[in-house]
Order: sequence, then structure tokens, then C-alpha cells
Amino acid sequence: MLLELLEKLNISIEDFGDTRIHPREQNKKNLNGNVHYPAKFKLNNADNDLNLKILFAHFSPFTYEMEGLGFPFYVAKKLPNSTIHFGYCKGSRNHSFYNVSPNNRADKIPTHLEKYDIIIGRSSVFFNLSKNLIKNSDLKVNLKTMSLASNIHPNVDYHFAENEFFPIADPTILKLVDKYKNIKKEKVILLSGSIWPVKGQEDFIRDVNPDLIKDYMVVLAGGFKNPSSVKNIKNTIHKKNLKNIFLTNFISRDLLYRLFASSPIQVIPFDGRKTGQPEGFPRVLAEGIPFKNINLCSKMTTVPKEFLKVCNLYDNDSANSLNTILEKTINSVSSKKDTDWPSISFEDMCDRTLNKCITLLNEK
Repeated sequence: MLLELLEKLNISIEDFGDTRIHPREQNKKNLNGNVHYPAKFKLNNADNDLNLKILFAHFSPFTYEMEGLGFPFYVAKKLPNSTIHFGYCKGSRNHSFYNVSPNNRADKIPTHLEKYDIIIGRSSVFFNLSKNLIKNSDLKVNLKTMSLASNIHPNVDYHFAENEFFPIADPTILKLVDKYKNIKKEKVILLSGSIWPVKGQEDFIRDVNPDLIKDYMVVLAGGFKNPSSVKNIKNTIHKKNLKNIFLTNFISRDLLYRLFASSPIQVIPFDGRKTGQPEGFPRVLAEGIPFKNINLCSKMTTVPKEFLKVCNLYDNDSANSLNTILEKTINSVSSKKDTDWPSISFEDMCDRTLNKCITLLNEK
């Protein structure tokens, strides 16, 4: 399927090397050495007066997004006289911690400090940190809890809502936006993300009107996380006799964003009810915007006000709603009207979140 898709889009597979290498595999060496951030931040000004100790808990050394290396490395630049640590500390007792310097480098350290001024944690990580560390540290805030009750720790001071902290396309993605800026938009509808029930790809294929997509290539670009969902999708494709539907399985980051560049429409059929999530902001929503994708989003998707102008919302429980809004989206892309694209940047979101944390710390 992948080779057929690339041939239709005139993409040479040789340009991407091994398209199935995951960034985690590429960066596993980081667990035993130092970590480098391979892009520059657009920093307006540094704050040399603050001297804080900040731990980013469960921020992966394998990825460059905000919840990976991006946010800790940006804050190290922003607060050059502060101590910035990050740790990969969920699901294993062998936690890895790093000290981040302002020169885009982080070195592994034996363990965390006994206390921090601020701990910024992701997901359910506070349940994996030591009780003494949580007790001793002044401010604890939680990001990306996915609004799951099981992720809410009773000793956390503040939980960022899904529409308050939402990861923006990081500088490494913007380098690819520039690399692919002259790529022509094709008749491609992209559904990006691993295939499993909460992502809603199965629902979209089940409900979509074949006549609306007959002239498009519909690309489900993501790993086969849930074999049952993949099987159901393939059965529905066969039953409805759908043409030009492509399931890529996992592909490399570079190739994924090459597909973003070719696609004018991204569909996000998220349905968090399947895992008990009343809210959810999929990262791919913000990642597609620099590539000028109009987004067709389910109403279960948390869409921040900054992105409403480039998102068309439909009712998860209505096939008629999906197809009506899909037709509207296709027509808006075909008319090539000027679009007011969001201007919020990665650095804006980092500054907004950091400033909120500092305000909360000063109020304690």
C-alpha cells in the first residue's frame, strides 16, 4: 500500500531511507549519554534574574515535541541562570534524569534533586515520583492529563486544561515545513495517528460517503496499534468497495510530514469517550496547521479558540453531520479562498505555560 501511495504522489522512497525507523529507535543512545536539540528557538529575550530549580517529569528524550525535549530545552534558554532537569520517569523504576544547559545540550545525571521550586509533570507521572520529592517541592503542575480521572494526583497544585496547554508544532517540524514549502497540494485526505479506537479512524471509514471521497486518496498514516481496528477498517473498505484508501502502518517522521505537505485536508475523528476522556487535544491538529491543512474534527476533539478558524466540526454520532461538513471542507479547499491561519508559535505556548507556573509559584 505504501509504495503504491508514494508512486501516485510521485514521491521517491529512496529520498527517505528506512521509512519505518521510529525516532525512539534513532535516539535510544540518548539514554546513556547526552542529548542535543537539533533546531533553534525564536527566543525574544532571556530572563537572567530568575534562579529556579525546575523538573520536567516524564518528558521523553526520544522526541523533539513540547512534551519531549522541546519545552525543557526552551526553558533552559529562557532562564539561563536556573537549574533545569528533565526525567523520563513513567512505567519503569530505572528512571533517567538529565541536566539541560542553555546551549541546547543535556547531560545525564545520577538522579533528581531532593526538592524543586516547580515540577511540571505529564500524564500520570506524579503517581510514579517519590512521595518525598512531591512533598518537598513547592509547586506541582500537571500537563496533558488527557482529562482522565486516573491521572489526577491529589497533591498536584494545578492541572492545565486541554485547551490551556496544547502542544504547538516544534522547531524541528518547522524546518520540514520550510523544506517542503514548494510541494503542490494533491487530492489527499490525511488521517494521521496510530490506529486504535479512540482515534476514530474506524468510525470515519464506516460513516463516510464513498461519493465524497471518490476523487481523493484517503491516507491513514499511523502504526497499527490495535489489530482489531485495522481488521475492521479493511473489512469496511472491502464491503463498501472503497477505492484509494491507504493504510501505511508506521512511517518515519520525515515521510509523515511530506504527506502533510501534500494534503490540503486533515481529518481528526477523535472520540475520547471510548477511553473515558471527556476532553482531548490531538497533537497532530497543531502539527498540520503550518502545512496549511484545513482540519475536519469531531466535536469530541478539544479545539482551542486559536484554531477554530481552520477547523470544521462535526457530530461524532451522526454520519450525516460528518458527510455534510466533509463536503463543506472539500468545497472550501477547492475554492482556494484565503485562510486566516493561526499565528500562535511554539515559543508563545512555552512562554504562556512557563509564565503561568511562575505566577502560581509566586502566589503560594
